[in-house]
Amino acid sequence: MPGNYTYTKQFKMRKIISRAALFLTIITSCNKPIETNLTHGLKAGKDLLSIKISSSIHPQTRKIQSFINNDESILAYGSGNQIYFFSLDQLALIKSTNYEEYGPNGISVYKGFYVINMDSIVLTSQTSIILADSENKIHKKLDQLEWNTNASQPHIIFPPAVGSDNYPIRINDKLYFTTFQFDLESIDFTKTPIGLVYDLNNNIMKEMDFNYPRFPSNYTTAHHGVSRVYSEGKWIHSFDRLDNLFVFDAKGEYAEYPVSSVKHMKKVKVINRNFFSSEKLISQPYYMSLKYDPWRKVYYRIYYQGFDAENKKEQAYYDSLIETHPVFTIIITDCDFKVIGETTMPFQTYDPLTNFITKDGLFFGLHVNHPDFNPNYLQFVRLSLEALNP
Repeated sequence: MPGNYTYTKQFKMRKIISRAALFLTIITSCNKPIETNLTHGLKAGKDLLSIKISSSIHPQTRKIQSFINNDESILAYGSGNQIYFFSLDQLALIKSTNYEEYGPNGISVYKGFYVINMDSIVLTSQTSIILADSENKIHKKLDQLEWNTNASQPHIIFPPAVGSDNYPIRINDKLYFTTFQFDLESIDFTKTPIGLVYDLNNNIMKEMDFNYPRFPSNYTTAHHGVSRVYSEGKWIHSFDRLDNLFVFDAKGEYAEYPVSSVKHMKKVKVINRNFFSSEKLISQPYYMSLKYDPWRKVYYRIYYQGFDAENKKEQAYYDSLIETHPVFTIIITDCDFKVIGETTMPFQTYDPLTNFITKDGLFFGLHVNHPDFNPNYLQFVRLSLEALNP
């Protein structure tokens, strides 16, 4: 019996130690990124894409779009109340708009735009949609009184905000808009249409046919930032405080895919921004925008990993960090939303808000503190997707 007792006692001790080790492993694993086999990365080219500009054009913008017009690559660039069209082949300005701001044909100040072609441009504010062209002609105005008739809560058009890409998405003859509604709680979202759809042929705006997904119980519109893309018949939504991507099919059924940083320990949180100081807001990580690269068949999720600002600085210092983030990382997934790479940009090197994609790669504007930054030029670095050495 004594020998049996000793064996049992040792077995119990080993079991306790094993459980403690398992517990410590779990605790440790929760405090470090999940190990993932990263096979790809983004490499910055040595030469900059540079376009000479006048002093009236701001060298950074959140309103930017690349498209093809008559086999020529065009960059539509919003600055002030104008849109400038640059040839990416000639690296020169080829056209600009000059919409009236006031009066019967005035458009006030638009927050975003989407170029279907040079004869069809969609301007958006938070409460109106304007169909125009590049010859400064306004074809139609549509305000929220016309589209909120049957809505339980007013839909507000989401502008490109703090890095989120919220441009309209065109599918055939319909335009899809990301919208915002005030004072929604987590339980409200599953009953709320995820956006608006405008029929270009019938000039009718209505709510989309499917609703938001189920969010965590503490999720509200106080921290609701969204960026979405459409590809291969799927709607892919990125919400700024949630690690998962939400992928909808045409019927509104969705699946969730974990797409978070594997290189940065600090995770996103569902917080109420109204109760945080500028320093806290700057330190909190979140997902900025989601982009799809149709040439390389990958998704880029731009992630702000947070930055510890210096204490007791003037407000202008904090405002500059909020306006142009000093750090960010780009998470890369394949078409099945598996993370295949992550590239962290150097401190105050590129502007995460000023970016676009062409057949040549992913382009980012220079940060204002980049040593080569020149306000007389639009300057972009090209990031090429490359396989990592095994």
